[in-house]
Amino acid sequence: MTSKDLSKKEILRKVKEISEIEFTNFKGKISSKTLFDEMESRKLDEKEFVIQVEEFFEVRIAQRNLTKILTVGDLVDHLHDII
Repeated sequence: MTSKDLSKKEILRKVKEISEIEFTNFKGKISSKTLFDEMESRKLDEKEFVIQVEEFFEVRIAQRNLTKILTVGDLVDHLHDII
């Protein structure tokens, strides 16, 4: 299965997995409604998270789009649209 075959549910599962690695204090607490502002402890965490997501899904997320992504669910929707 390629990333292009993923459903929103599968994308959410992987985004949550990556989030819990990068934002360890939120392990087990991340849902589609979780705000990224709540999770960001350091800018480095945020940048590493974006890199991990882009690498896994083999996409690039434009900076202008990142500013519109407020929740985990927003990211899942955006990823689903571009892969």
